[in-house]
Amino acid sequence: MIPFYADIKIGAVFTPLEWGLWAVRRYNLTQKWLQGATIFDPTCGEGHLFEALILDAIQAGKSVQELPLHNLYGTELNATLYHNLRHKMQVKYQWKTDIQKISCQDFFFCSAKSFDIILGNPPWATFNDLPESYKHIVKPLFIKYGLVEKTNELLLGNSRIELAALIVVKSIAEHLNTNGEAIFFMPMSILLNDGANKQFRTYQAQNIDFAITEIHDFVEKSIFEDVKTRYGVIHIQRNQKMQFPVPYYQFVENSWKEYYAKPIFHSTDPLSIMQNETWTQELAQTPNIVLPKHAVPRQGINTCGANDMFIFDDCQEINTHLVSLSNKKQKNIVLPREFVYPLLVSKNFNSAAHNQEVNKWVLLPYQTNGKPLEPAQTELYPELYDYLHFKRPFLAYRRGTIINTWIKRGYFWALLGVGRYSFKPYKIAWEAYGRKEFRPVLFTGKWQANQSLQAYIPLDEPYQAQQVLWHLSQGVIEKYLQSMNMQGTMNWAQPGKIKRLIQFE
Repeated sequence: MIPFYADIKIGAVFTPLEWGLWAVRRYNLTQKWLQGATIFDPTCGEGHLFEALILDAIQAGKSVQELPLHNLYGTELNATLYHNLRHKMQVKYQWKTDIQKISCQDFFFCSAKSFDIILGNPPWATFNDLPESYKHIVKPLFIKYGLVEKTNELLLGNSRIELAALIVVKSIAEHLNTNGEAIFFMPMSILLNDGANKQFRTYQAQNIDFAITEIHDFVEKSIFEDVKTRYGVIHIQRNQKMQFPVPYYQFVENSWKEYYAKPIFHSTDPLSIMQNETWTQELAQTPNIVLPKHAVPRQGINTCGANDMFIFDDCQEINTHLVSLSNKKQKNIVLPREFVYPLLVSKNFNSAAHNQEVNKWVLLPYQTNGKPLEPAQTELYPELYDYLHFKRPFLAYRRGTIINTWIKRGYFWALLGVGRYSFKPYKIAWEAYGRKEFRPVLFTGKWQANQSLQAYIPLDEPYQAQQVLWHLSQGVIEKYLQSMNMQGTMNWAQPGKIKRLIQFE
């Protein structure tokens, strides 16, 4: 039965034929298929991977009539893509009699049936990207297949979990024969990023072991149109325990360069890519950074889409109590000085001369204990009260599970990423997004970090801050970050990566 939501198109990225041919040849899939292996594509789109198998066989001298088309199986959710597939295969390759083995249905709800080989290119989308109607349909499956422990995790930090991870584990658990193999084009974030995809890296699918036996990372090679995500190809063997290091190939200067990959601290950590382990030995000899629990690395302040209302480009003193703030959207907003804080920007990390130069300011209607001002407290500051209530029609309708818990309690001026830690007198901060070098800097006073662009460690004492700065400035820390190949991305040096270097008292 065609699902009622079969008109939705989720993260469809079609495999270029030349790279489909590369994959089937790399793993000798055509020969295995000709010798009787069954092959299944769980999200087959318009059939590009099937076409690669057929063309490879034809180029090897086989006629279409000789091909075991009856051993090709697949599912496709989108009805339009499914009908395009059928039409192409029937017209171009006269594939008619057994094409019913490719069905229009949701892979997540198709019956368990096992195959010798799985070859796929799952949708390139996170849970957060899915249509709201479809989120409710697939949400329980992330628990069923062990990718999250509780449903609400998908509303919090794990909302960026890849849909591809769910497709891979279901494929292994329910659709791959014992000791079978699977080949997937997929986002590299599943293996290289912190947080959301950690459970995938237990390398189990419903208590069935699987091993990734090699990885091909396209790095900056663009093979998928309009896709900015890092992507690659992984080869999986069912019923094998994961072993490290894993052969890891990067496409550099039009050829594959061989490295190997392994997690540094824990088996479920993101993989680090390396040619040798010299720097890992150096890292092991580096003394631990020992900190109190409150000094956990943090991301900066998140306005939840209200930057124009909280962040300003100009600040002019009116008197000892008031300042005038302006940005591109609004001018000369008068607010109490005590709730206006300097906000870090890239220039603050460029050189020592710029470290303390303020280029942006952020309004934080908060107490220094990290809690939002109470409604009665805002009334003590007429300018602040008037401004917040003037902006209420927008602030009260910001979207997001966590921010809405504050709004429903009456704190429509709340932000995320604000706590007692935000008001610590010393911060070791660094640019966490889009960089290739790790340059931690010590900031003293009221400085605040900006969303995921920067991260920081909040501290109470100057000697402690200097000690942490020294530790983080050691070159081996940068090598550790570079080993995860996240240079230039949003995951370059987010707090989770630095947290692994710290021992908390």
